[in-house]
Amino acid sequence: MYYMDKSSFVDILGYCISITSKITSITEADQITVSEDVYFALDPTLRKRFSEITPQVDDWKYTNRTTGNLYKLFAMS
Repeated sequence: MYYMDKSSFVDILGYCISITSKITSITEADQITVSEDVYFALDPTLRKRFSEITPQVDDWKYTNRTTGNLYKLFAMS
């Protein structure tokens, strides 16, 4: 996939793997952690079992492309 012009290659798989790796490193044992996009796609009854977590700012620098705020994470233990 190219962005803006044919000489600027954007690696969309690299970003997905990077964010997934970071979520995995933040997740504690016996815990399920999902991104905000996944969280809001869940059935509302399942969503109630998750709570928002706040990773350390140094560890988590991903931003929501729409709001510009830090990308939220939700965990279920």
